[in-house]
Amino acid sequence: MRRDLSAVGKLILLTLVFACTDAPAGDVSGLWDVSESLSSQTGISCTMTGEFLLSQSSNSGNFSGQLSRPVDNIDCTNAPETFLNRLSGVHNTLNGMLSGSRVTFDLVLCEYDGTLAEPAMSGTMECEEDPNQTGETVIFTGTWQATRK
Repeated sequence: MRRDLSAVGKLILLTLVFACTDAPAGDVSGLWDVSESLSSQTGISCTMTGEFLLSQSSNSGNFSGQLSRPVDNIDCTNAPETFLNRLSGVHNTLNGMLSGSRVTFDLVLCEYDGTLAEPAMSGTMECEEDPNQTGETVIFTGTWQATRK
């Protein structure tokens, strides 16, 4: 009988060890509705909606994908037309990592940091952009939320 308890104890210990590693907490693959809100100290502010289409590697937390953001889904204040055009469209350069419930990714000139809590994820974002195309970089900060479709 003592041997059975020992085996059960080892099984519980192994389960706890694996549960505490930084393995992905889930899979972000699929289609997500996304909304973003960002602003700069220069007075430009934007709210945007679109879709993430993500694909996660089966044995790791690495994922890639694209963001589709129609120009009609972008509402900016004090932003030049050229800036709006760069924000809109399909962006295929999304690369990220899921570690535990933490999700991080880069997209165009922005870095996203957040938390996955199925069926949603959300967090903060920071972008470096030259909205007026004058060679002067402006820092934008904001928040994002995504819900699985």
